[in-house]
Amino acid sequence: VEAHRDIYSIEDLAQLIYDLKSVAPHARVSVKLVSIVGVGTVACGVAKAGADVVQISGHDGGTGAAPLTSIKHAGAPIELGLVEAHRQLVENGLRDRVTLRVDGGIRTGADVVKLALLGGEEFGFGTAAMISAGCVMARVCHTGGCPVGVATQRPELRERFRGEPRDVVRYLELVADETRRIVTEVLRLDSLTEAIGRVDLLEALPVEAPPLAKTTRVDVEAFVLAPTPPFAAPDRPRPVRPIQSSRPDGDHPDDALLADLLA
Repeated sequence: VEAHRDIYSIEDLAQLIYDLKSVAPHARVSVKLVSIVGVGTVACGVAKAGADVVQISGHDGGTGAAPLTSIKHAGAPIELGLVEAHRQLVENGLRDRVTLRVDGGIRTGADVVKLALLGGEEFGFGTAAMISAGCVMARVCHTGGCPVGVATQRPELRERFRGEPRDVVRYLELVADETRRIVTEVLRLDSLTEAIGRVDLLEALPVEAPPLAKTTRVDVEAFVLAPTPPFAAPDRPRPVRPIQSSRPDGDHPDDALLADLLA
């Protein structure tokens, strides 16, 4: 991996994915993309490169280890990137190859359902899970001086940590319960899998307060709520994609090198 730390093209990424799968054939390779305009085109390239998971990260969220400028001014709303990636993958016949994972400011079951309707299959919890474990967002993780003992190796600070695994488990159970209630009682669906990509079940909320100047130029109904080609999500996790060789016969010089190393 050290030799490929600089990724300049999809071809570089495909080579990195090939190397990772050569070392660990049964591992899922995830590629994280920031939610920006044009992320759908990049997601298609990542799917063709052989990745198992395409992760779309929104501008919201962010742990205390990130600089304040990165938390407040990086990327676009997760909804914009997710709906573009999902739509582009479906239209190009690549959606069934990858799992679409989303993260960035997900806190409630309503957030999970909303992102599932926009095409998300897996959901990442970072900030909210850390707070449930006792994090106070002091933003000093990189200094080793966490005041509540979450992100530090100093014994006197680690003694202050009062979090328990059951706190995080309880939080996620509450999120799962809210998700179940919305899916079954509000949407009248049998499972969250049936909700994936169902943009037709969403509707834009009326704006009561005067809108901001920068939001008046965004037509949510024309972009986010635009009809999307149908997509049938699988009932079970997708199998790990096999190694994609660049040679038609499937032979590669790396195979001989790996055989010598593992012998």
